[in-house]
Amino acid sequence: MSSALPNSITKIRELELAPEITQMGFTSAQIIGKLLTLTHKSEATVQCQFDMNNIPASIKRLQNAIAANNKIALDESYHSGKFGIYFSDMLVNSIKQEYAKQETERTKDQEDKQKIIDEINRDRSILADISLEDWEKNSKQKYLALYNSIKENGLHSLWQPLEFTLSIKCILNISDITLPFAGIILGPPSSLKTVSLTMLKKWPQTFYTDNFSAKSLVTHISGKTEEELRNIDMLPHWKNKQVLLPELSPTFTAKEEDTTRVYFRVSRASIVCIWSAIAASSG
Repeated sequence: MSSALPNSITKIRELELAPEITQMGFTSAQIIGKLLTLTHKSEATVQCQFDMNNIPASIKRLQNAIAANNKIALDESYHSGKFGIYFSDMLVNSIKQEYAKQETERTKDQEDKQKIIDEINRDRSILADISLEDWEKNSKQKYLALYNSIKENGLHSLWQPLEFTLSIKCILNISDITLPFAGIILGPPSSLKTVSLTMLKKWPQTFYTDNFSAKSLVTHISGKTEEELRNIDMLPHWKNKQVLLPELSPTFTAKEEDTTRVYFRVSRASIVCIWSAIAASSG
């Protein structure tokens, strides 16, 4: 069951039907974006707008859509009132399961990041007093090990964008860095541009998002507290991090005034936070 969190790619959530729902003749249900689709054993389908924040209204729309669909051969096992109760309980359980899954994944991500940080600190303590020559030798060995691993696994087109991404990440290691750096990977489709970014999405000091736009940087939503805006706005999450923005083709192919607005806001962002950014786009 996949997450229904916002994404540039529409998420599809398959719902596990309750036995009471299947006994009424329904075989499958899924949520695609904001659309709920329910399939009957007669192969007829029902669709309605779905709002996770207002389940009663969504269930009512679904009940009305079932009643209005003359292609569904409903039998005596179907009862609109009981259907609404069973389907509501099913959705609540689905939400609980999804939340538990996300919490488990979030905990694992935090543990993985802490493991990386511990390894970095351990290496720093070991390598703190080595000579420059030994440091260069050790770094070259790790570089070649990564290069050979990628080539041996047949991912030849991955090396160039990955090396570029790692190089930009290392800018954050420069002492007293005051200027942000922005890099763009251009290439044909299916050339593993985005893969080089997703490989680092869980790395510490990294911010990854599929939902980048000029408005998402600073929203200026009225009626929100400063603390709430810090959680909503993307900009505060960029500070002292490598920003990974895959699939920027829509940004570069947008109207000139929209693209200019993105550049303007990103330029302003560089004044208030230090970040290194890299984006992937099909050329």
